[in-house]
Amino acid sequence: MKKPKVLFIIVPLILLAVFAVSAAQDKPADKAAAPAGPRPLALQDILAWKSIGSAELSPDGNWLMYKLSPLEGESEIVIRQTKGTKEHRFPIGEAPRFGAFAKTRFSSDSKWAAFLSYPGSNDMKALRKEKKRVTTTAVLTNLATGEKTEFEKVRSLNFSGENPGFLALHRYAPESQEKEKDKWTGSDLVLRELATGKEVNVGNVAEFAFDKNGTRLAVVIDAQGQAGNGIQLRNLASSAVVSLDNDKASYKSLSWTEKGEAFAALKGKEDKAYEDKLWSIVAYAGFQEPKGPRKTVYDPAGDKSFPEGMTVSPNRAPGWTESFDAILFGIHEAKKKKDADKKDADKKGPPAPPAGPADESDEDIPDLVIWHGLDKRLQSQQQVQAQSDQNYSYLAEYRVKEKTFVRLADDDVREVEPAPKAQFAVGQDDRAYELDANLDGRSFRDIYVIDMKTGARTLALEKNRYYFGTLYDGGHFLYYDDGHFYSYDMTTGQSVNITKDVPASFVNEDDDHNVVKPPDYPVGSTKDGLNVLLSDGWDIWSVPVRGGGKGVNLTGNGAKDKIRYRRARIDPEEKAVDLDQPQYFAALGEWTKKAGIARLEKGKAGPTVLLWEDAGFGGLAKAKKAEVYVYTRDTYKDYPDYYVTDALLQNGQKVTEANPQQKDFLWTSGQMLIDYTSAKGDKLQAALFLPANYEKGRKYPTLVYYYEKMSQQLNRYAQPSANGFNKSVYTSNGYAVLMPDITYKINDPGMSAVWCVLPAIDAAVAAGVVDRSKVGLQGHSWGGYQTAFLITHADFAAAVAGAPLTNMISMYSSIYFNTGSANMAIFESSQGRFKGGYWDNLEAYQRNSPVYYAERVKTPLIILHNDKDGAVDWNQGIEYYNTLRRLKKPVIMLQYVGENHGLQKPVNQKDYTVRMKEFFDHHLMGKPAPAWYTEGVSQLKLKDHLKERAKVLKPAEKAEKKEPEKK
Repeated sequence: MKKPKVLFIIVPLILLAVFAVSAAQDKPADKAAAPAGPRPLALQDILAWKSIGSAELSPDGNWLMYKLSPLEGESEIVIRQTKGTKEHRFPIGEAPRFGAFAKTRFSSDSKWAAFLSYPGSNDMKALRKEKKRVTTTAVLTNLATGEKTEFEKVRSLNFSGENPGFLALHRYAPESQEKEKDKWTGSDLVLRELATGKEVNVGNVAEFAFDKNGTRLAVVIDAQGQAGNGIQLRNLASSAVVSLDNDKASYKSLSWTEKGEAFAALKGKEDKAYEDKLWSIVAYAGFQEPKGPRKTVYDPAGDKSFPEGMTVSPNRAPGWTESFDAILFGIHEAKKKKDADKKDADKKGPPAPPAGPADESDEDIPDLVIWHGLDKRLQSQQQVQAQSDQNYSYLAEYRVKEKTFVRLADDDVREVEPAPKAQFAVGQDDRAYELDANLDGRSFRDIYVIDMKTGARTLALEKNRYYFGTLYDGGHFLYYDDGHFYSYDMTTGQSVNITKDVPASFVNEDDDHNVVKPPDYPVGSTKDGLNVLLSDGWDIWSVPVRGGGKGVNLTGNGAKDKIRYRRARIDPEEKAVDLDQPQYFAALGEWTKKAGIARLEKGKAGPTVLLWEDAGFGGLAKAKKAEVYVYTRDTYKDYPDYYVTDALLQNGQKVTEANPQQKDFLWTSGQMLIDYTSAKGDKLQAALFLPANYEKGRKYPTLVYYYEKMSQQLNRYAQPSANGFNKSVYTSNGYAVLMPDITYKINDPGMSAVWCVLPAIDAAVAAGVVDRSKVGLQGHSWGGYQTAFLITHADFAAAVAGAPLTNMISMYSSIYFNTGSANMAIFESSQGRFKGGYWDNLEAYQRNSPVYYAERVKTPLIILHNDKDGAVDWNQGIEYYNTLRRLKKPVIMLQYVGENHGLQKPVNQKDYTVRMKEFFDHHLMGKPAPAWYTEGVSQLKLKDHLKERAKVLKPAEKAEKKEPEKK
């Protein structure tokens, strides 16, 4: 177990008793001595808490498959019947909890399931330590019997589309292959016939793809020395294999059309004059026609109309248009080798004498970056985006019938989006506005309509801020301006205000940023192409694309009853909204916090509410071939487990139980919705969560947590976590937790927190739950700023500010290094909520900066700020810490070395969690303070201190092992 890298920057605290308390107080009690009743959550309990991910219904709706993962440790795949009790469980090792986990899959006949498993925790740790490659194992299971078959060293897998007959397993290439000078990417592909178990091995496969019907398998071959490279097509019914194209070349980016009628790929050849391969297009269409597929090849080398010095880009997959009249692809600059021009000159005559010395070595080149005031993007932003800039490609097309190349995007109009039906494309040009957008955050673009046949451009809109893309009919695009939505007819060049007669406002009145008339974002286009769905923040409206009508309020009562409706998309392949089919909407009561799901049927006036409770709902999904649905339901005390039901969502049956052990732990006794009024007269709410074993009439230590609006968390489950503050953990340990709403006034982001949070605390105190003398504050990032500011305007028992902004003036001109952009755009058009720069409004910037009021601080404070913070420059923490230290205020700063804005290393997350709780337990619960807090830790003793603390942070099974006695 690695030790957390943390530095302590500490000033003496006012006469605190020196009493060292080990973090072991957070360890669960020994099993033999455990109390009979529920107990508070401790660190090791949190690490064992599980979450459900990658949930998927089988096509026939009879099975639900999901990944069940603890916060720390090994995961498992669970496959259980939706109507019966049969369940299969498979350990899959230390699988990624988020992001990189490979998708689980069902066969189209719902008889088989397949997924990848990972090495166990011990093996994974050893592999990381030895810096060896981590490989996955494919698992295939027969759902009827639960029997599994494993295939080692498989990196990806897929069933054969709508054909339930086959599973393709793509193995890793041998590690020795990666060390060869002549690199090739192909490796074995195993094609397994599911009914018989027979397998066919295809060697040197770099890519593979089934068509949608599962009748064909296309593979890209990439072998050593390019021997036999090409594209092969296998007929799965006859097992016949055809070589569609082969050459001493590289092939990549093979992609089928949606229905499987055609595919396209890239073909690249080495050229001694260029650094990279020069690419061309190989495409086939008409696989479902009696005559068989037609081959199309486009090689720019033989096309004089192709831009000089450019080539087909390998960074964008080619693809057919809907009507198969053109192939879309990217182009980019072809980089010549350094001596290519010299060789060309040698062929023409004697070389000119050298103008200077030969190529310079790196040590002779200055380490310099030039920051110019006219740079449209900061040098830091260009550095962050260097890879995407380098891989950028301009959209182009090859028109098959005309045999012509058409360039759609160039340096004048870089972003181009083909519309459905491929008659038009829409281009965006921000060159005139890019610098200002990076300075003040107001992004504008000129919008062009492009004829896909000729590439001709027509300027449609100048300086538009809100472009919302093309509509499903392929002939219109949607945009917003000054409170209204418009459709632009790309055939006639005319705009129509489609909301001027709709009896609703589409301005987002809840958006309190420094933006004039921001829109409520649209929902989508209808499948018939006649309407667009818009949200007014409450209801969903169907509005004619060509205007001339009042529209139809599909949800009916949102604005009237203060219910916010959001459309739920249940078809992952949906291209547009089909109003002939039932529509589902998530619903949330603005002031009641009740939530539910409503269903709208064609021809009905308004939706039918199917679910409506003091709960939260999500994860609504439908089986592909059956009227079987699932959804999740959670409350303040119930994990969002899955329920299976029918189309009307009636009598949902719970089919998962992620954390049955929760019954063994203390949990919040309930929640209260508190209505209160801000100091500026705004009607607000706060969610107050009661401590476990709450006794009415008793007042409790309370933590206040905030980040803009938080009251919507009233009926939501908080998964116990080990990354600082967690509502479930603290209520389990005897705290009340208050989550208030904050609404903002322009030029006063800090004062807005004061005006909203302090009245919320007063209201919670008046409710008889909160002990005002034992109130602590915690927030991170923007919430950290609010914490740092609040303690300059009121006194609290303790506060923890994670990655806080503390000086709005210096922060304004700092850089958001995660993106490389300057903070000024955030301050003027986003979260900062200021009008102009600090030179325009110096007093406002000062009065909202905690550092200028540090002398008022009496609250003991911990600042978390990491030295690689790429969101809030860590100098913000340093400024506040040093100012408070100079004033001899009670302050500590925790710096986790090498960490960014949020802690990513599990050992650091756990360390921070334990230290935060020790801090609050001392100040709010009266527990003894640990020595690291009362005395600090010197640099020379820090390593030993962290080693000792790290013992508590290990997983339970490791922590319980005792060291052998030394003889």
